[in-house]
Amino acid sequence: MENQPSTWRYFRIDGEPPTYKDDSFTLEIHHGGRFFKLGNGSRHYRGGEVVWIDRNDPDTTSWPCLNCMAEDLGYREPPMTYWFKIPGSKDGEDFLPIRDEKEVKQMLAFVQCSRVLQLYIVGGGVRKKKEAELEDEPGNKAAPICHDKYIGNVIEDIVEEDGMSSHGVKDKGKRTKAGEKRKTFKKGKSSGLNDNSNHFAKVAMNNDVEVTSTRGTAKSPRLKQKARRIKKKEVERKYDTRFKGEFNYDIDEFQADGESSDSDDPTYEEIIDSDYELHDEDDEVLFRANVDVSGVNVGEWDEMGYEGIISNGEGEDSEKFESGESSSSSEDEVNLDAQGQRRKKKKFTNFREWNHERDLKNPHFELGMKFPSPEVFKDAVRMFSVLTKKELRFDPNDRKRVNAFCKTTPGCPFRIYASQVDKASPTMEIRILQMEHRCSGLSKKVYHCNAPFIAKGYVDQIIADRNWSREGMQAAVGRDYAMSIGYQMCFRAKKRALKLAEGTVEDQYNLLETYADVIKKANDNTSVWIEGDDEGESRRFKRMYICYGALKKGWIDGCRPIIGLDGCHLKTVYKGILLTAVGIDGNNGMYPIAFAIVEKENKEAWTWFVEFLKQDLELNNGYSYTFISDKQKGLLDAVKDVMPNAEHRHCARHLYNNFKGEGHIGTELRDLFWSTARSTTKTWFLKNMDSICEKSPSAWNWLRERPAEHWSRSHFRIEHKCDILLNNHCEAFNSKLLEARKMPILGFWEELRLNLMKRLANRRCAGLRWKCKVGPRIEKLLKKNAERSHDYSPEESSNKRFQVKGRGVTCASGVNSLHDVNLAARTCTCRR
Repeated sequence: MENQPSTWRYFRIDGEPPTYKDDSFTLEIHHGGRFFKLGNGSRHYRGGEVVWIDRNDPDTTSWPCLNCMAEDLGYREPPMTYWFKIPGSKDGEDFLPIRDEKEVKQMLAFVQCSRVLQLYIVGGGVRKKKEAELEDEPGNKAAPICHDKYIGNVIEDIVEEDGMSSHGVKDKGKRTKAGEKRKTFKKGKSSGLNDNSNHFAKVAMNNDVEVTSTRGTAKSPRLKQKARRIKKKEVERKYDTRFKGEFNYDIDEFQADGESSDSDDPTYEEIIDSDYELHDEDDEVLFRANVDVSGVNVGEWDEMGYEGIISNGEGEDSEKFESGESSSSSEDEVNLDAQGQRRKKKKFTNFREWNHERDLKNPHFELGMKFPSPEVFKDAVRMFSVLTKKELRFDPNDRKRVNAFCKTTPGCPFRIYASQVDKASPTMEIRILQMEHRCSGLSKKVYHCNAPFIAKGYVDQIIADRNWSREGMQAAVGRDYAMSIGYQMCFRAKKRALKLAEGTVEDQYNLLETYADVIKKANDNTSVWIEGDDEGESRRFKRMYICYGALKKGWIDGCRPIIGLDGCHLKTVYKGILLTAVGIDGNNGMYPIAFAIVEKENKEAWTWFVEFLKQDLELNNGYSYTFISDKQKGLLDAVKDVMPNAEHRHCARHLYNNFKGEGHIGTELRDLFWSTARSTTKTWFLKNMDSICEKSPSAWNWLRERPAEHWSRSHFRIEHKCDILLNNHCEAFNSKLLEARKMPILGFWEELRLNLMKRLANRRCAGLRWKCKVGPRIEKLLKKNAERSHDYSPEESSNKRFQVKGRGVTCASGVNSLHDVNLAARTCTCRR
């Protein structure tokens, strides 16, 4: 086996811990980082490094020993805290502070549960590496252990004969191979520490350098600091904690009984390590001489590492860093430079990061606080301005720095200045914080309580209630922020909130094709058509048609063969016309079928809509179907061109409005008009027309110009078994979409889809509660006709054919008349 340089290591940075047969344990030390609290309440230690110290004896491990280990790692400046994680606990939970000897013993009680204990070091100042550590090989750390018993165990475990390598970090804790010789020390004599004679345990090194394990000459630089620290009796060390103030102990307390000091050894050579020797000019002495830390009372979060002191600033402004809570000049705020000159200390009271969701409700600023971006920092300042009722403004800033000041009163010293942590990140850090105000005025109207601020704060309420009144919004702002806002601000805030929630109108038009794909995937047999005009590389929206598959099937299977067509205006920025097709179900209720948004109402748009409707509903030549509508522009010609064989009725109410608009007014003409429209026989129709002619020849001429097959029952086809005169179904459905018609296009389609889904679900639930084989409206109509049956007398003529005589059925002379009823063909000469 080739000989390699042997090293003495006590800190292990990798590998597995040894297998213990006694009560020894491994201490896993996390250092150089700090704790962070996440949103779920857990705490996590981030940054730093991890080292392990093996073969610790629970009987000799103490509170001073932890301080010694921290110092060996290079942490010597107060404040410094220790935290112990309970073995087996969840990640981020169950951290216990270690503040004194009693809590160290409590930590050691867990050795029976786990032979690896995790210790976390927070604070201690900037780590100072020692010469011995800098000279070591990369990836290894040299440090002494305070207790003689530990040193004896290490020597017993790692020293080998014949120049073999030690079992330190380099060998990752491996044991001596079987068959190799290993020097064994008897108990009490293994380390040479328990007698007063000058006996030293010499270890043969491959580089022929003779060293001693403890007292005596230490010619190897790797062991100089160990020999000096273990036997340095003259120097008294002080360790500051954030819980107990100063803790003093002597190294003599940890020497074995009957052990002589190194100064009494004639072979002892004084070893001076400049990193650890305390002189009058030492930084630690200067710190204790100029900064009073004995009265510090720090809470739990500060103990977790949320507070600290840093000395590096940013440019010229770094000399102005100061805390808003301690603006007075005192001995706590000064320090000495290398030439002994007094200078102001740059002190950051907290390194807590801004949590926008949690902290925005009640902003609290601290020096050194970090913000994800300039926009987040400005939002926090705006909220602070509204809550404090101070007129805070921003200087013209760039992306690298933001400065906020108070404009309530000229000369107010309030100032918050933040700048980027580094050029590669947008993170902002508060560099200057002056929270003192010299202005006494409070205002119920501040600049930052504006429409964008209100829109962000009340976007959920506005989306939930689009009809939220101005008075309600003003009352909410007054209740939450004690601010007064005007009518126009409420209007602008509502508009902006809707924009925040729904996006811009342009963005929604860009998503129409994606929305169409989603609709077709979620609803089988659904038709979605989008038409646009190409303008170079862009495409301009023109029309969109939707007919859901479930509505198609429902109309074909269970609705009357009549379709109402209507159009209404959209009230968005880009306007447009909504075209709808509504049928009549088996209960005489409205049944929506298809919808389209077009650029304007004309023959081209209606033809495009009716063609898709014909295709989806399988109307063929249209002879067996009836359309009813108003006299919209281009609709009559579109229906006639696409389905020339279909019957097309005009809504009698719109016809009467036009009739009255031409000057034919009066209750008598109104009653005659409706009697004419309701006439079921041509004889009855002619009789009513003659009555109109007697009252107003001009009215008679106006009605004569309108074909009777479009508006009078006497001329409707009897095959359809539906004598409806009004297009109320379309108008009632459009009225349900009044608020949806104010939304952008995607919002409208979604509101329409939700309305249809609820309507079908309600109709399905209502149908399950029907007590009759027909719908409630049909049942009511049958009962009404049954009550009037005593006015008629039927006489059977042949199979399923009857003669009906009654006074309710009149002829032109006004006497009772006879009518033929055919049950097989379901017809009657009365046409009712």
